[in-house]
Amino acid sequence: KYVDELPANHKLKGLKVWPVTEIVTYGFDPADAPLEKTGTHLSPVEFHKAMMNQNSIMIDVRNFNETLIGKFAPPTHSTSEEI
Repeated sequence: KYVDELPANHKLKGLKVWPVTEIVTYGFDPADAPLEKTGTHLSPVEFHKAMMNQNSIMIDVRNFNETLIGKFAPPTHSTSEEI
């Protein structure tokens, strides 16, 4: 095992596991977002093609920790009326 050669102070002292309703908490009732109501899966090529459409809207649904990894460049227009 990977941990066999570790000193005792580097090993886990214990492990607790418990069931959760969601891994990442978004702060709303899961019943308000049923899994049956999904969008259409797009391949990377389809996604980039769809984003070229002026009527496309992108919503960033990453959690806080994921947003720390990277940011999207803001649009060059300032209001929806300019689209």
